[in-house]
Amino acid sequence: MADNSMEELLDAIGQIVADLRSRPDRRKRSVVTMSMHGQDFIPGDYTAAELYQAIGQLMGLDVPMVVPAGNGADKGHPNVDHVPAAFAEESYPLIVAGLVNASGDISQFSQTGPEVTLYAVGEGVQCIMSSNPVQPPNRTTGTSTCAPMIAGEIANLLSYDTVPFNISDGALVKNLPDYLVSDAASWEHKLGARMLWNGVTQANIPPKQEHASGSQPRAALPASGNEKVCWGLSNSIYAGRGSLSDLIVNHFCPTFVRQGALDPDSDSIFRQYNSDTMESGPENYVPVRQV
Repeated sequence: MADNSMEELLDAIGQIVADLRSRPDRRKRSVVTMSMHGQDFIPGDYTAAELYQAIGQLMGLDVPMVVPAGNGADKGHPNVDHVPAAFAEESYPLIVAGLVNASGDISQFSQTGPEVTLYAVGEGVQCIMSSNPVQPPNRTTGTSTCAPMIAGEIANLLSYDTVPFNISDGALVKNLPDYLVSDAASWEHKLGARMLWNGVTQANIPPKQEHASGSQPRAALPASGNEKVCWGLSNSIYAGRGSLSDLIVNHFCPTFVRQGALDPDSDSIFRQYNSDTMESGPENYVPVRQV
């Protein structure tokens, strides 16, 4: 790994396992994602064996784990060749994330192979920088951006009152890959790359959608009999990624810095934006709490 040793990775997974064992209510409602990888896969290497065992303990608690496939394809390594992604197989159901571009083509960077479970868009993804959240978002590319996307959708599925696949004891992690590659959760936009799908269809997109300058219209989405009406201000509201990012970076964070303290008689800073629009309501404010 670049800045982290295998020992640190093993310790981190061990702490997650210990926490989940102490809090059984979080099992079957949690997913672990890791946007890094370890050493090259060498069968029989003892540290790789320890990592295999550690992740196996995590999955044994009915908690899935998502890892990146790797970005070495453009450097002469077309197939997955490092741990933990190389561990993935039917009897060891790691979720391995591959990379496609916005057109659905497998990226020149993405490693592939039978270990890859699913692909997600990961080229030119806007990311808030953790080292400086006030800094404008940067665009980044890599399978490390795909893993949290897939993990996020898994978390969404596990939050349902009725999870759409078998999550009985010992079955959740085993059954998840089959569900992810089914038509209910993914689609083959381009041959050979089954892409993550969150269930949104063309019917969910407002008419006369405008695209940013220079961008291409989105490809047709999978057909579905489900429709969602998203008009009106009574209870149909949303927060768009672009406008929410602008509010955080250019409005809310500078306000917080200038104010230099929490709101009077409060343990947070509260601001609400875009009142009387569809991008309004409790979803579109950013509370900051004292830690």
